[in-house]
Amino acid sequence: MEFPLSAELAARVVALDETDSTNDDLVALATAGTVPEFTVVVTTRQTAGRGRLGRAWVAPPGTSLAASVLLHPRDAGVPLERYGWIPLVAG
Repeated sequence: MEFPLSAELAARVVALDETDSTNDDLVALATAGTVPEFTVVVTTRQTAGRGRLGRAWVAPPGTSLAASVLLHPRDAGVPLERYGWIPLVAG
């Protein structure tokens, strides 16, 4: 999987053929301190993703694109009470 225009928007793109959860992968990378802000983990097959309220976030292969983006809103001066808007703005 390649995303040639991604360098214009993302610091780094980690493209996986399959993963349990793009969020879990991104958390692991961020915890290890190996990726900058605006790193994106993307896959076309997510097998154990989670949505709001613990709902499953999975789809058959080739029917969706799952992505997680590493943001540091505190560094941008975003007040804590506005964090809830981030998923809505992201779509």
